[in-house]
Amino acid sequence: MWLLLGFLCGYSLLSCVQGNEDLGVLCTISEQEIQKAWRDKIIGGGILEKQLKLVQLPNLGYGGGLLGSLLSVTNLRIFSIQFFEISVKLKPNLGSQLIILLKLNVDGNCLLNLLSGLINISVDLRLNVDICLGTFSKETIQFVPNNCSMTVGAINVNLLSGLLPIQAQMLIGNSLRGMLPCLICPVAKEALVQTTIQMFNSINSLAPLGTLGTIRYTLAGSPAITGQTVDLNIIVAVRLMEGGSVNIPANLTPVALPRLDGYMVSLGIHQSFLSVILSILINLSPPVFTCNQEMFSECNQLKNAIFPLIPSSCSPCPSSSPLIVKLVLSERPLILLEDGKATVKLFLIIQLFLQKAHNTFFPLMVLKADLFLKANFVVSGCKLMISLSLESISLSLSSSSVGSIQVSGLNPVISKLLEDLFVPSVNGAGLVGFGANCSRIRTCWPPPSLPT
Repeated sequence: MWLLLGFLCGYSLLSCVQGNEDLGVLCTISEQEIQKAWRDKIIGGGILEKQLKLVQLPNLGYGGGLLGSLLSVTNLRIFSIQFFEISVKLKPNLGSQLIILLKLNVDGNCLLNLLSGLINISVDLRLNVDICLGTFSKETIQFVPNNCSMTVGAINVNLLSGLLPIQAQMLIGNSLRGMLPCLICPVAKEALVQTTIQMFNSINSLAPLGTLGTIRYTLAGSPAITGQTVDLNIIVAVRLMEGGSVNIPANLTPVALPRLDGYMVSLGIHQSFLSVILSILINLSPPVFTCNQEMFSECNQLKNAIFPLIPSSCSPCPSSSPLIVKLVLSERPLILLEDGKATVKLFLIIQLFLQKAHNTFFPLMVLKADLFLKANFVVSGCKLMISLSLESISLSLSSSSVGSIQVSGLNPVISKLLEDLFVPSVNGAGLVGFGANCSRIRTCWPPPSLPT
């Protein structure tokens, strides 16, 4: 049902939410969006059209009476179908009613007295089919057909080789009015149930997380249906390519998705799930670089801020020594949620070394930096893109080879260092985004198909 759910650019309402263990995505889908998905599925040559074309229409035969002549119609077949309108009415806690207006185009052979020719018949139909929720077992939703009613509208009968008497047209039309509901309704009910099951159960899927791992999405239970929306809970399981699974921490905070209010789909991504995905995406190789003006425009300011903190008695610490910087993520990212705002907190270890002769290194100090970054979420194509911008850092001394020193004065230049060199590399992973296999969907989600 990645066909049905939507990451609708400009039409979806996205939020990050806290939630229960294992749950990763919450979806609220409007009746209008479900109707659009049904249209696409049916008009796109789905199961319903294929099954209707296989319906065996009986031969028709008449003799004497008002017609006063022999009439037979044989080899009738439905050769094409036109869909005019497809609408859906949701029934709270029960399922949905599909209303389909269509035209059947039928051809066959007509024998009138001793003259034969090809006959072409068009029949307007209105189908009303109720599809009810069945059981949920082994991550699969079952649906069952309930009522099916059919109204036969206008019937046009044409003999391609000449004119067909009006009485013959009426006889053929009346026969079709009597037989079609019994023939079409059973086929339509079964085809629409199969289509519904196919749409919903396609949520259960395995998607690549670039070259890093996979995410498995499975339905947590039957959808909750109101008069206006369908609500789905989706379980996620993350596995790494090198083996092993990634635990998603439990959080029992109650969840309330935003109101749709003009949107087609409301998607809630659980905070713990998003934190896990971010930790995988930005699990970068620790960047190590020599501080110079080409690499970092404020390298001299960084040196001028660090070297005055070093006691003059430190013999291995000449100010002329090249400064080496290594950045290491120490913990899993944390996403902090507020009303209308998302903040990502990253935990970073900054190791500072001095390069000495013969390519040896003197460990100068280790800083602990907590980064607070504003998170911007954008839906592009079939992917959720995440962009981060540095808002502030909290800096402290973790260890030092030159004694206890005050590092609060390093905040401005370290912030600039991280903003210029570290945040862009993080965004290089986050802006790749995680989204869907677009060949399986019209608009939307399942995450993700990620190059890294």
